[in-house]
Amino acid sequence: MTDQGALKVTKSLIIWLFFTLLCGAIVFYKQRLLFADSSHLLFRMINDGSVQIPAFRYGIILPQLLPLEGSLFLLPLSVLMLLYSFSFSLLYTIVALLLIDKFERYDLGILFGFCLCLFVGDTFYAPNNDSIQALMWLLLAIA
Repeated sequence: MTDQGALKVTKSLIIWLFFTLLCGAIVFYKQRLLFADSSHLLFRMINDGSVQIPAFRYGIILPQLLPLEGSLFLLPLSVLMLLYSFSFSLLYTIVALLLIDKFERYDLGILFGFCLCLFVGDTFYAPNNDSIQALMWLLLAIA
C-alpha cells in the first residue's frame, strides 16, 4: 500500500471513530447527562439563560451554545439534554477533522481518538471532562 493509500485509510478510520462517538452521544445522552456535574450545568444554563463557566473553565463555552439556544426556544428538557450531549462530541469531531484535514496531523487525530476511546469511563460518560478538553486545546495548539 502506498503512503497516500495508508493516509486515506487512516483518515477514514479516524472519521469513522469520531462518527461512532457522535452516534453514541445521541444514543446514550441520558447516561451522559445525568452523571456528575453535566446535569447541574445544564440546569443552571436553563435557569440563568447564560453560559456557565465554573472555576474558570472557559473551554466549556462552545459546547454550551447549542443547549443554550435550545433553551431560549423553550425546547423540552430531553431535547436540551440531547443537544448538550451531542455538542461535546460534535466539538471533538470538528477538532479531529481540523487536525486531519487542515493541519494534516494524522498522528494527533489518532491520539485524540485513542484518548476518547481508551478512557471511556472518564470521557464518554462525563462529556465535560476537563482533561479531555485540555487535551483537545493542546492538540490544536501543537498542530
